[in-house]
Amino acid sequence: MEPNTRFVLGRYQVDLVRRTVADGDTAVDIHWRSFEALRALIKANGEVVEKEKLLETLWPGVTVDESNLHKYVTKLRKALNAGDVGKEYVETVPRIGYRLGVVLRLADEADLPPVRPSFTQREVKSRPAIGGARLSAGLLGMLLVLGAGFWWMHRKSGERAQFDERAYQNGMNLIRDRALPQVRLGTDGLRRLVQENPRLARAWAGLAEASILLEPTSPDAAIEHALHGISIDPECAECHAILGYLLFSTKWKWDEGGRHLSKAISLKPADPQIQLWLAQREAAVGRTRQAVEIMDRIARQFPEASNLGCSRSFPLPS
Repeated sequence: MEPNTRFVLGRYQVDLVRRTVADGDTAVDIHWRSFEALRALIKANGEVVEKEKLLETLWPGVTVDESNLHKYVTKLRKALNAGDVGKEYVETVPRIGYRLGVVLRLADEADLPPVRPSFTQREVKSRPAIGGARLSAGLLGMLLVLGAGFWWMHRKSGERAQFDERAYQNGMNLIRDRALPQVRLGTDGLRRLVQENPRLARAWAGLAEASILLEPTSPDAAIEHALHGISIDPECAECHAILGYLLFSTKWKWDEGGRHLSKAISLKPADPQIQLWLAQREAAVGRTRQAVEIMDRIARQFPEASNLGCSRSFPLPS
C-alpha cells in the first residue's frame, strides 16, 4: 500500500485507498460525500479547510448551497461521535470552514488486526503419513465443495444481473412516461434497486432524472445523484447524460453540460434520449441548425423513438 493512506483518528482507523473507516474490527457507515469531506480534513492535518474548498471538492464544477456542505459535515460528525461520545472530531471555525478536532497519526503495524495461521508449518511436518493422506482427501473434498460454490455463485450472479436489468428498465419506463404517478412508482422502484445494489451507477442516473421531474425547482439533489453515479462508474453514459442536461438547463453551465453530453454520446451513441438532450442543449445556446441535424439523425436512426418516453423530454429552460 502507498504511504500516507492509512491513519488513526481518535479511536478510528481510516483507509483513504479502500475508503473505509473502522472502529477496531467494525466498519463505520459513512456517506460517500461525508467521506470526501473527511479525506480533505485529513490531508489538511489539523489546518482549517475553507468552506469554498470543501464545496469544490464535494461538488466539483457545480454550484450548490452551503447548507448542503453543512448537512454532510453533520453526517460525518454523527457517524464518528456515535462510537466516541463527547469528543469533537470535526471543529467548526466560524465563517471560515472546518478542521480536525483530534490528533491524527499514521497507522503502523500495531494498528492492524493480527493475522494468525490455522496451524504452524512445524505442526504440518510432524503429522504422520496417514494424517497427510487424510488431509489430502479433506482438501480434495473442500475443493469440490468450493468448485460447486463458485458455480452456484456465478449462476446467482447472472440471475442477479438479469433481475437488476429488468428492475432498472421497468423503473425507467415508468419515469419516462412523465406522468407524475408513474414517475413516483418508477422512483420507488429505483430506490429499492440502489438499496439492494448501491454500486449500480445507471440506477443513480435514473434517480437523478426522476428527482428533477419531481422537484424541478430543486436540482441539487438530482445533480448529486448523477455525480454519485459517475463516482461509482466514470464510464456511465447515462450518468454523464443526465448530469450534462442538469448543468446546462438548471445551472446555465453550457460548456460543462455540453462536455458531459458529448462524453455520454461517445460512450453510448445508440441512445436517442442522450441525443435528444444534446439537441436541446444546442437549441438552448442558439445552435439551431445543429439541433435540427441531431433531430433528423434521431428520426433516421431511431424511428421508434416517437413511441418512446424520450420523445417527451424535459422542457427547455426559459
